[in-house]
Parts: sequence; structure tokens; C-alpha cells
Amino acid sequence: MKSFATYALFGGSFDPPHAGHQKIVDAVLKLDWIDAVIISPAFKNPFKEQYNASPSLRLEWCKTLFKGSDKIVNNFEIEQNRAVYTIEAFNHLSKLYNIQAIVIGADNLKSIQKWRDFEALNSKVKWIVISRPNEPLETSALREFSVVPIEINISSSEIRNGKKLDFVDSAIKKQVLKEYNLLKNSESQ
Repeated sequence: MKSFATYALFGGSFDPPHAGHQKIVDAVLKLDWIDAVIISPAFKNPFKEQYNASPSLRLEWCKTLFKGSDKIVNNFEIEQNRAVYTIEAFNHLSKLYNIQAIVIGADNLKSIQKWRDFEALNSKVKWIVISRPNEPLETSALREFSVVPIEINISSSEIRNGKKLDFVDSAIKKQVLKEYNLLKNSESQ
């Protein structure tokens, strides 16, 4: 890694991590101005009531899936043992890495202005917006952004509900099926 590497921060619940997350990281790494991606699993999403798999298990899954010098799985948010806002993670991790971008899904755009200290964050980073097929893009709140289209339509909730299990990497699939009580569902697919 070059000494002045440019990083993108990709936070999320990763409950569970899946092929869509992997494809997002790979697509972000293809941007010529990004050298590495910091994957930051949340202890708990500030906008969600709870998590399903434990934070430590989701961290372990991310470490299994995201390997290589250009993929850094960071445990800062999980170590806080509480919901961590993006601005907090950014401020902390920026002391360690040259973070120039934050990766978000297009679905976050409708509520992004409700994020804690959004204006401060918006003034510091370029946003990498991951667009899904048929997802509207309302980017007017963002100061600077790039859109990266991903041709994969999968969500962690679909996997937790026993659908699209083929999008779970074989390295963690057995654990995921067990964690979400999906062993019977996998036999029928």
C-alpha cells in the first residue's frame, strides 16, 4: 500500500454479509482514486431496533470474507458496545487512515440528512453511492459524489428470511444457516 493511500469507509450491519457486499467492495476498489476499503461492521445500526447475529459473529464473518491488503475489517464500532454514528466512526478512523469517501447504498439517500452531524460529514468526504436496479437516486443533499451501479439485487433481510441463500459465500454459509435457523430452507433450494 502506498504511503498516502486513499481509503473509503464502508459501514453497515452485515447481518449477514453477502455477495452484494463483496461486489460493492470490489466495485469501489476499481475506482482509480480509492486504494483500499475499510469495512466497519456496526455494533447496532442507530436506525434499527436490534441486530440478529451477534456483533462478534458478524465481525468474524466480515474478516473471513474480506481479505487482502486493500480490504481492512475494523472493529472500532463493535468495540464501543453501542450504536455508533457514521461521524464518530469517520472521526476516529480518520486519525488512522486517509479516508476520503464513505460508501452508502442509494436507499440511505432518503434519510441521509437525518444522520447525526450530516453537514460536517458532507463537508469532509466524497460519497460513493451504490445504486441498485430501479432505485431512485436523490443526491441533491450530497456535496460531492460518485455513483457506482451494482447489478445484484440482494439484501441481508432476504437471507435472514430464508431467500436467496445462494448469495451467501460458502466460507460462512454453514454458520449463517445455523445462526438464522435456515438449515431446512437451504435443503429446498
